[in-house]
Amino acid sequence: MRKIISIRWKILAGLLVLAIFPMLLLTYLFSDIASSQVREQMELMADQAGRYIMQGASQSEDALLESLELLGGDAELLNAIYFGQITEDREQLHSILKNTQAQFGFDRLELVLADGHRHTLDAETKTGEPVIIKKSAAKKVEFISSSDTHISTNKNHLSITALVPLNLEGSLIGNLRALRYIDDQYARTLQQMTGAEIAFHDGEKIVASSLAEFKDLQLDLDVILDDDAVLLKLNNRSHIVYN
Repeated sequence: MRKIISIRWKILAGLLVLAIFPMLLLTYLFSDIASSQVREQMELMADQAGRYIMQGASQSEDALLESLELLGGDAELLNAIYFGQITEDREQLHSILKNTQAQFGFDRLELVLADGHRHTLDAETKTGEPVIIKKSAAKKVEFISSSDTHISTNKNHLSITALVPLNLEGSLIGNLRALRYIDDQYARTLQQMTGAEIAFHDGEKIVASSLAEFKDLQLDLDVILDDDAVLLKLNNRSHIVYN
């Protein structure tokens, strides 16, 4: 009797194993497929966000350059520069720079003249007045002769920068430069548009981010830049960081 019961239990156990094993196998396969699909979807979203950001930066460069080229040919600005160099009265020039900065919303506007003086106006300046920086005697002033745009680091700000030459009666009299900062606000705007947390680096450190905690972390950028994706714990949530 016990032998019959024992055999029955063995048969039942065998049937259970046969029933459970395919379920476990299917669960594992479906889980692996789902995980793979999630990873692929994440990579696709990261790629789309990256393309959107790069396209937006390119459009910002074009728009900034168009604004600056328009200003570079403004007769009122050129006459104010000429008048200021002759009389050393820069009130008219500074008034134009302030109006220009307010109209176009540049984060920084800089005028470099042939006499070596630089007139700079920062949106962050408390007084709202342009600052005159005199030329260093040991440093030769160099000017660009054609318009240019690039992304650079300026005073700890990652910036979209546009430069245009200023010509008066056929002579190059200086350069005009405008900057738009790629800062936390810029990153937060992109975060709202893409749905992803955004961070910008200058090759050494994080300089702007939509997530404040990201800037506070001591990160090894070489690891993040070398790998396709890095798992990090940010703001008590797991994040996959894509370069």
